[in-house]
Amino acid sequence: MSTKKECENFSNENIENPRLCKNGCGFYGSQNLDYYCSTCNKKINPVNMDVQKMEVETNIEKNRDEYKTMLNKVYKKNDELIETIEKKSSNNTKKRKRTRCNMCRKRLALHTIFVCPDCKTVTCSIHRYHEEHNCPKLDEMLERKNKQLKRSLPTIIATKIEKI
Repeated sequence: MSTKKECENFSNENIENPRLCKNGCGFYGSQNLDYYCSTCNKKINPVNMDVQKMEVETNIEKNRDEYKTMLNKVYKKNDELIETIEKKSSNNTKKRKRTRCNMCRKRLALHTIFVCPDCKTVTCSIHRYHEEHNCPKLDEMLERKNKQLKRSLPTIIATKIEKI
């Protein structure tokens, strides 16, 4: 005990040196903590420690929020750049698809396109006939035309001729 009193006297005389803790735990206290050591100060003022922790946590959260907003801005700029590059590339690579004949693969202009009414194939002027482009419905078409012809032609029935 005598050493504690000597230390307290010495610390009172010399302000630059720290004092022993007011609680008498044997550790040195600081002027910022009202001459308590850190453990005794936590026991005496738990509210202050919670406030300090809250301040530290809010600073961390603010930094996180600032970091997130900065990242979002960077990602948005990157997305915009990618979209503009894609638009430019899609505009440059768009070519008009030319129609071609299904048989000879010849390019067709608008006025030379023929579409088969039966099989719906696109052909050129040379392959427009059913026989030329091997239409799968050729037999059906021929039967249909024969029936139309039979209907349209007059029927001639021969009468019995009298014998002389």
